[in-house]
Amino acid sequence: LPKLIDVNESATVVQPDEPVPAPPVPEPPPRETIPVCSRSIYMEAAKFLLDVYALQFATRALAHEMLLGEIGLSCEYHVILARLYILQEEFAKAEESLAEASRIDHK
Repeated sequence: LPKLIDVNESATVVQPDEPVPAPPVPEPPPRETIPVCSRSIYMEAAKFLLDVYALQFATRALAHEMLLGEIGLSCEYHVILARLYILQEEFAKAEESLAEASRIDHK
């Protein structure tokens, strides 16, 4: 004959008045700090557009950056402009833009 198990021996009885303890909540992994970007969205867009050879849109993004002109044109602006000129095979303009970038950078 099979052995019968006594329910009172193996089961834990929870009284309805007792609160059921909640399972422990695992801590979320620590977040990486997000650096504050000092560049405008137009500069980021221009860099991306140059990477995918969308030259006309990159020109527009740089034009918006020039209109934004909070503190004047940066060294990075002139470097990206030089990249645009190189992709357009306008090497003299690219050289002028790089010269302007180096002049700004050495101030």
